[in-house]
Amino acid sequence: MMGAIHRLLGWDEMDRLAEALCENFTRQVAPASLHKKELVERAFSNVVGRAVGEKRKGKWKYGAAARLSNSFGWTLVKRGYPQEWALALSRRMAMALAQK
Repeated sequence: MMGAIHRLLGWDEMDRLAEALCENFTRQVAPASLHKKELVERAFSNVVGRAVGEKRKGKWKYGAAARLSNSFGWTLVKRGYPQEWALALSRRMAMALAQK
């Protein structure tokens, strides 16, 4: 039942996009490099730019931006980034997507 709901809302697609965005981010910023603010901001800007581009294609369903942002944050946690930091970045992504 939940799988059908996820497909209906397009959440599986958002989870795959979150994985791809995390892959892109982690190639640029390792967990040990979080102190390099400019590097983090550049990588985050690239990731948000790609997410906004996907959103502008107009195929997102209800809750897609929230799902993407949340999945992005938790995927970063799974990849070894500090939870508080990753979820703060997730919230920033949600705000950026809401504005665009």
